[in-house]
Amino acid sequence: SSSNSGDEAKRINTEMKLRDVFELYQTAAQTETTSSKQVHAKEVEDSWRLYLAQCPLDDFPLRLREEIPSTPFSRDPRNHHLKHLKFRGLQGKYIWMSLDPGTISTTWHYDSNPNFLCVIVGHKIVNLLAPSHGHQLKPYKIGHRSSNHTSLSFDETNNIDVHGESVYTVKAGEGIFIPEGWWHKVCSDGGTIAVNYWYEGIRKTLWDSEMGQYYIRTTLEHLVATEKNKVLTNANASEHVHLVLRPFF
Repeated sequence: SSSNSGDEAKRINTEMKLRDVFELYQTAAQTETTSSKQVHAKEVEDSWRLYLAQCPLDDFPLRLREEIPSTPFSRDPRNHHLKHLKFRGLQGKYIWMSLDPGTISTTWHYDSNPNFLCVIVGHKIVNLLAPSHGHQLKPYKIGHRSSNHTSLSFDETNNIDVHGESVYTVKAGEGIFIPEGWWHKVCSDGGTIAVNYWYEGIRKTLWDSEMGQYYIRTTLEHLVATEKNKVLTNANASEHVHLVLRPFF
């Protein structure tokens, strides 16, 4: 559809040949004027749209893979200072392509890996929100298959004021770093191509060790203490206190 969300009923995965993907992309890229995009968007408002999402670069022919830098900052001399940044192992490189002339957007979500999102063609608008503000977005409950997504619909997220968000426009030749656990949503113009580089997150280090149980206990202790202090600060001494633990993280 015109939005990619955590609601699995609103998206369908399909397989197609790479040749067909490029033919669809060429059609999308040829629709350049704003007016034609608006007309097309109106015509397909209630229909499905095609988007190549998180396709492993290894699935592409070698000639195309060689055109993509091995790291997000390896070729441009202006980015030499980034080479000193320390990231855990590179987990993979993925291609994203808008195969529709209209814009396509994601709802709010977070990823368990830090990543660089780099635009090759077109542009993307990226909204970022720190994990501490995620409760505004009403995430799916822990255990849900899309627990890293908001439970709000695309229209609902557009109609709320999100406190603390930052908005960035990422043009061709530019990139943005999206930290692990940070909420974000992305809007892509028709014909946009991007590649992102996923790195190993901190989750594996935390939980795949003998310290895992300790981290869980101290995290819960901190959440309980934080919520307790909020309630006690806002309550009068004569009132009964009702503590509600809301572990959004």
